[in-house]
Amino acid sequence: MNLIPLLIGYRHNFDGIFIEPQAGYMVIGAKMNSAEEGTMTDSGGLLSGALSIGYVFDKQVEISARYQVAGKNGSNLNLFGLRLGYNFSLGRGK
Repeated sequence: MNLIPLLIGYRHNFDGIFIEPQAGYMVIGAKMNSAEEGTMTDSGGLLSGALSIGYVFDKQVEISARYQVAGKNGSNLNLFGLRLGYNFSLGRGK
């Protein structure tokens, strides 16, 4: 199964702590193999929303937790994730 989230959001910082709400669309694709029916594929999409909360250490290393939900016609897909990341600048240093 493939899940591709297409979300927009905003990150608000509070002295190292941040919250990041997001909203958008999730594209879902699945491929199933069956001896009787052969290969079947299906795809679709769901409305999606997410909320992350985290902390940035020394303006470079961050740790965060994220909860994301996507749904359509009364069925939901819920995801929870933990992230450890490194932020680097693409601009010129002075």
